[in-house]
Amino acid sequence: ERVLEPLGAVTSGSQFLEPN
Repeated sequence: ERVLEPLGAVTSGSQFLEPN
């Protein structure tokens, strides 16, 4: 649930993994 850190998204899910 971290929108500021793309690395944190990896632990949360794939919110930044897809766009990034």
